[in-house]
Amino acid sequence: MASPVDIPDIEHYMNSFLLDHRLETQNEPIIESSSKNGSLTTLPSEVLSKILLQLDDPSLSAARLASRDVAAETSTGSFWKNKVYSGMPWIVVYLQSAERLFTGRVDWCEVYQSLMYGNMIHPTGDARYHFATMAISNRYRIWSTCSQVLDEYFDRKTKLDVNLFSRSPILQNANSTPMSTLVVPESRHTESSAISLVNQFSDIQKARTIITTYWKSTGELAGISTRYSEAGSVQLIGSNRDIAKAEDVQLPDGEWLSAIIFSSMGGLEKIDDDDGDSDWASESESDQYDDTSKPDFQVVGVKFLFSRNPPVQHGQYEGHLRIIQPSQGHFVVGFDGSWGPRGVLEKFAILHHPVDRAPPGTIDRLTSKTDSQISSDPLTMKHLWKDELPPANLKILPCTLSQRGWTFNKAWSPMEYLAFGTCDEELAKLKAIGVDSRFLGIEIIYTDGTRRNIGPGRHAMQYYPIDGPGGERIVYFYAKPHEGASLRFFTNRNRYLIFGKAHPDATRFPSHEHQGDITMGIYCNWYTALDGYNSGVITHELVSIGAFSRNVGYYESHAPQTDSGGLCWNPSQPVTAIYEQGPVFGKTGDLLYNRYGKPVSIPSRHATVAWVDCGRPLKSIKVAMAHSTKEP
Repeated sequence: MASPVDIPDIEHYMNSFLLDHRLETQNEPIIESSSKNGSLTTLPSEVLSKILLQLDDPSLSAARLASRDVAAETSTGSFWKNKVYSGMPWIVVYLQSAERLFTGRVDWCEVYQSLMYGNMIHPTGDARYHFATMAISNRYRIWSTCSQVLDEYFDRKTKLDVNLFSRSPILQNANSTPMSTLVVPESRHTESSAISLVNQFSDIQKARTIITTYWKSTGELAGISTRYSEAGSVQLIGSNRDIAKAEDVQLPDGEWLSAIIFSSMGGLEKIDDDDGDSDWASESESDQYDDTSKPDFQVVGVKFLFSRNPPVQHGQYEGHLRIIQPSQGHFVVGFDGSWGPRGVLEKFAILHHPVDRAPPGTIDRLTSKTDSQISSDPLTMKHLWKDELPPANLKILPCTLSQRGWTFNKAWSPMEYLAFGTCDEELAKLKAIGVDSRFLGIEIIYTDGTRRNIGPGRHAMQYYPIDGPGGERIVYFYAKPHEGASLRFFTNRNRYLIFGKAHPDATRFPSHEHQGDITMGIYCNWYTALDGYNSGVITHELVSIGAFSRNVGYYESHAPQTDSGGLCWNPSQPVTAIYEQGPVFGKTGDLLYNRYGKPVSIPSRHATVAWVDCGRPLKSIKVAMAHSTKEP
């Protein structure tokens, strides 16, 4: 592929190009027109030229036939030179350099025709300069593509700027949270707007703005509006047409809006086609979407949080939750949103300013005096959470994705979280942790018999005891949600609780950089798939794993213990009175090959070793069985 920037022999090529378009005659031809003089005669030549430069070629040809003035104006070399320079910016820099060195006169009309309709922008152009024509062709295509993108971008940006800044001065230079997707699927054609809580900074002290939510008969959120007073004009994002219900909430006296929580219902599953491709479909159907269809994932509730007062709930709270809140040290000044032909609010963002921009007398109103029960961690807002938001006092660590996990949209795929505890006192009650053999569920058991779990299925669970009351803590763990998934928990008792394979390239939570932090919980995402090979069989797959951490005191941890062959002991090595004798059971010295022809060893480098104390009579042996089919 020829570079569109570093073009070989470009100077020689452009000089040859201008030589091929030399103007031979001394006088520029004037094309006569049979038409009479019209209204264009009264226009100054410069104005007429600027108008004609905006016309496309068919319109320009028609104007030349219709007007003698147009024919005369477009018969000059200066007009066509201006048309080249204004309409073909991708070649201007090279034309300017070549023109400065060119001694003759250029026929700019022919230059324009060659650039527009000739072979210069095609790879099959001048054979003498094959690489130059290839590079110019690439430059033309790339420039054209970028121009189309920028044209659409600036058109949308202009509309957005008008929406943002035409209503209220306080929205000027406001920061915005990431635009969150509220419904799925999204409309192809949307409108957007922005609304404010107050008109300007000086209004903050006494503002009692009324926020209204509009609901359809189906329970979907249609729009949100604000008005500064009961009789004030309404600013709206979304729709207030065909509304079954409207609910109001007013800014409390002396307080301010701090965050909004959206409740969503519905969900998506991944459908594996017979050809191996994957498409997203709703839980109920996979029909082709159109702009007027009912969303498969919709907002059914909105909860407004204030700096001190209790929250106010509109609609229903049940469902998957998404919180949107300003950055730390910022306060809400408005909302930005978009909606489509369905008449429901599809995307939403909060507009905010730093607190230090507010008038001095308003700081107390804009800041919270009580400890918030909602996490201010930016990752809380990044994800959709199943049924409840994560604890506020835990640090959220970014998740790691499986190979298939990169294809799903985290914006509307709910995360399930499992907190081991929010403080060291709660961790002291931990009794056991278990993981399904196919990583479809994770469960923890407390000393009082309470169980907490996440995941779509817990069919063949493997459990490890944890001596929480005796001071044992999970310090960190490694996770790999890819095929042959792995979870490995390390405790301060030098125990290595391994579920699955011991992958060496798994992700550590917390990382080595978070010294002093220990694992306080885990969050995951599963999607439901229809198996393309087994009709009617529904399967689940783990696609992402993340963690919670907190500094609750120093807990020492060690490197995992290994046997004489370098395999990790699971969960710990034998007591000192027991020694290894011979190789691990099942080990073979023969070199084997898998179905891809690659050499494999038994046991593999990902295997773990365990031991059973047979020094005393055995009463029972418990075995967890899991078959290889995709059915539960």
